[in-house]
Amino acid sequence: MVELKMLKSGIVLYIDEYEDLKSLLLEINNIFENVSHIFQPGDKIMLKVEEYRKKIKDIPKIIEKIESYDLKVSSILTENYDENDAIVRVKEKDEPKMETLIISRNLRSGQKLNHSGHLIFIGDVHSGSEIIAGGTLVIFGNCFGIVRAGLKVANSYILSLNLKSSLIQIGEIKQVLSKQYESPVFVYGKGGKIYIEELGNE
Repeated sequence: MVELKMLKSGIVLYIDEYEDLKSLLLEINNIFENVSHIFQPGDKIMLKVEEYRKKIKDIPKIIEKIESYDLKVSSILTENYDENDAIVRVKEKDEPKMETLIISRNLRSGQKLNHSGHLIFIGDVHSGSEIIAGGTLVIFGNCFGIVRAGLKVANSYILSLNLKSSLIQIGEIKQVLSKQYESPVFVYGKGGKIYIEELGNE
């Protein structure tokens, strides 16, 4: 099911369960063809995909489809989002409001990307590069470089299509990886340790 919802904070494209990506993109196409008259070029829209961790590989294609209508995806909402706080994850009660930046590019060896807020990165993070986020970091691509998240915001995490980095960091916790993860992973810190959950290829 795909539908547009109006919240106080703006318009959300809500995506529930779907059979396959091809049929989903057709459904998105039908919706935007019918409501194209209500949007202006450059208008921002938020995206919410139910169980988005399981659908992480589809999200770049979904964003690409939405932006083909000259719209801009400003945020990806989590399962327990607050409509007054549309960022890549739910903001903690005492956490300062932070900007979510969406970047689509590749990060090559020797390059470094540093953003003070939450970061959604669409592209590959090559070996010898480094990507840093003050908050949560979501990577829709292959990840070989050094990855750091949560340097300014507690309870931040890393979500990536795969993880083949030599070093990861959550907050002040650093870990050298001896294993490469080919499937999507959810990385978080707890009790002074880093935990990596494999999400599978569903």
